[in-house]
Amino acid sequence: MRQVAFVCLASAMLICLSACSFVKSVHDQSSTAPYEPEALRIQFVSLQEDEEQVNALADLLAKELGIPVELTVTPNYDTASKDIRSKKFDVVMMQPYDYVEANQLREATALLQPQLSIGKPQENVTSVKGQVLFEKTSGFSSLQDLAGKTIAMQKKKDVVQLSDLAKAGIDIQKDITILQVESDAQGIKAVKNGKADALFAVESTPVQGLGRLETENRIPNDAIAVRPDMMDEWQESIRQAFLSVGESKKGRQLIRTLFGHVGYVPADESDFDIIRQAQELVEP
Repeated sequence: MRQVAFVCLASAMLICLSACSFVKSVHDQSSTAPYEPEALRIQFVSLQEDEEQVNALADLLAKELGIPVELTVTPNYDTASKDIRSKKFDVVMMQPYDYVEANQLREATALLQPQLSIGKPQENVTSVKGQVLFEKTSGFSSLQDLAGKTIAMQKKKDVVQLSDLAKAGIDIQKDITILQVESDAQGIKAVKNGKADALFAVESTPVQGLGRLETENRIPNDAIAVRPDMMDEWQESIRQAFLSVGESKKGRQLIRTLFGHVGYVPADESDFDIIRQAQELVEP
């Protein structure tokens, strides 16, 4: 009996050890070490493609970080959004709408927001007022006047203004017609040639002789986002590097010329909550 008991106990121990080994194996396969860059790949969005200035900014960041920095400029936000998700780049500039979507999928984490200098008198801000542009002869005096009208807007970009219309009592599925445009310039042209009655924009958009109404909520500036598997220590180092460069005379000149930024501030996820709330309100 003792021999049988010993055999049973030994078998049970083997099964237990095998199970533990299997669990450990699965855990090891499913977990990966945090990403530590040997060189930092950054992609920002700008129409300015001055290679000398881009390289100068990269050198300033490299000096702060102690590793090589490759800074690439693209005119297309969609490109930046795809490249952070595929991990082709480590840090990118993203429109807030694209960022919220990528963050929800755990494909990007916001480190910073750029400051813009707008208004009279000028003020450094991390969010801008939404607005509606239209021909002054249209007679629009409130958001309710847009019911039954055609509104030019950019895909996803104008979700906050769209939610402000919904809050004003307009059924955005039935009471307006949306004209998809690729840029503010295209939208302004559509308003001026009569293809659209109004255009969703922000306060920094040149009005070009058009009338305007402000919408209710402010819209956050772009997100400077990092791939989420980056080591926490490196995320903080990158954040501090941008803050330092933005505070230096040479760095401030470069980021303003290339991107229109006047500085950077640390980002908080709550900065983008207005986008999330708007999406819940307007998306079917």
